[in-house]
Amino acid sequence: MTEIREGSGECMNYAEKARNGEVVDTQNALEIEWANDLTSKIIPIEKKARTLFSRTKKNLNKGNIVLVIGAGVSISCGLPAWNELVKEVSIHLLKGRGLYKDEVLGTIYAMRFAKNLVQLTQALTAVFSEEEIAQAVIKILSEKNRKISRLLYTVCDFIEYLINVNDKLGKPTCVLTFNYDTIIEDELAKRNIVIKSCDRNYDVKTVHPCQHIIIHVHGSMHLKDKSNIVLSEHSYGEAYLCGKYADPLSISISNGKVPLFVGFSFNDIFVRQILQKCSMEKNREIAVGLLAKSDLIENAEIKISDEYMEGYTINDKAGWSKTGKSPIPIRREALGKIREQFARVVLSSVGVEWWSTNNWDEIPLELKKLIN
Repeated sequence: MTEIREGSGECMNYAEKARNGEVVDTQNALEIEWANDLTSKIIPIEKKARTLFSRTKKNLNKGNIVLVIGAGVSISCGLPAWNELVKEVSIHLLKGRGLYKDEVLGTIYAMRFAKNLVQLTQALTAVFSEEEIAQAVIKILSEKNRKISRLLYTVCDFIEYLINVNDKLGKPTCVLTFNYDTIIEDELAKRNIVIKSCDRNYDVKTVHPCQHIIIHVHGSMHLKDKSNIVLSEHSYGEAYLCGKYADPLSISISNGKVPLFVGFSFNDIFVRQILQKCSMEKNREIAVGLLAKSDLIENAEIKISDEYMEGYTINDKAGWSKTGKSPIPIRREALGKIREQFARVVLSSVGVEWWSTNNWDEIPLELKKLIN
């Protein structure tokens, strides 16, 4: 049985003490080094993040925010996540095609958890044309029963507030979305708010003061030109590398706007590269993300943490055996802190600052705070 020393359970507290100028009471050199690393590398980023909300609210009221909407908003309304959509598209396209259908579906099912979902969709073009895939996406999304989620409703409240601020300042309002659906436009229409849907080839520089547009960066199921839908790696390349106009996200940043990402995972390598390039040019963070802590800790990671605890006993000095407090929640809490700090550093490297809520249900509350 391996013994957990008191110090090893308090590493994160050492960093907190060091940050506050307190003397760290431990003889373990490794723990002191770990605390120093946290203090010198991670704590400054965390400290800056504490003012992020107020800075974002200030930029919002100056008309300097461009809202960027990710898949999380659509998912909250009952639309499928990307990997599930790919599976549904495959099943839809294979209806009536009996030859090797099971083999193709089996391969797709095995691949659908791949990290690079763009490559997965590209693989589908070995069997179907990109036009067939795009039409299947449109049909599937059109037939889904959608609900007006709290997140969608609050996002539209935010856009309404953004429009009012920008109109008073004589500025245009530009919203970016990476979703194919038009649930944002549909909800705003119910409020008698007119916002023009555009594809990524819309020249943002031509937007005039007090105009309201939403750019579907990866295409829209309701725009006339269905070839604008970005699905495969090839279509990504055409969109980002051979586009008629400069990318709307990079233009917004170069015009002094601060992108506020909501419902976005930051897994899109093309978007990450744009953010990193803009961040390096300006030598600072250039975007803001509103995330949920539950997205930072996967169940698999927590399970691994629990498995690490098997075979351990607790030293009385730690106080756990006296109080009866289980080590597993403590390890899980430490895992959460470490995972959060890692995510902060990783996203900072591509120019993104972020603050988080405990879960997705609290994100609408944070958006409300920005406009109240």
